[in-house]
Amino acid sequence: MSHIALDEFDFDQQSDWHGVEHTRNVVNNVRAIGTQDGLEEQLIRIVECAAFIHDMARTHDRECSQHGYWAVDRKLPERSEKFFTYGLSEKDLDALKFAVVYHCRHDAPQDSPFMGHLLLLKKADAMDRKRFPWNDQPPLDPYRD
Repeated sequence: MSHIALDEFDFDQQSDWHGVEHTRNVVNNVRAIGTQDGLEEQLIRIVECAAFIHDMARTHDRECSQHGYWAVDRKLPERSEKFFTYGLSEKDLDALKFAVVYHCRHDAPQDSPFMGHLLLLKKADAMDRKRFPWNDQPPLDPYRD
């Protein structure tokens, strides 16, 4: 993922909590967890790309169940070509979209074939939450936004 540039101007809001540092940490966490768990390389790549855009459309740092949808709507179109060069296919974008949209919600369809992608993103995201001063949840709680 290092060949895809990440800049603070990619984000709709400048944030110390959900900005560049957090995104880099989540992308790195995806790779570490996926490798440790022996997940398929393509699944890891899809979720790394999902992590790359997952918080880019946030408008505030409070709980929000819509910023995943906004990221898919506004940030994915301008980055999909770079994701294709990283090895994703059009079909892989369905898994990416599912993970990004539902990473900040609690109503994901449990029978989705993309639940593994979502759970990996949620876990990687939660691992970085330990930096947040308002964190009142265990750092590995993947069910928290």
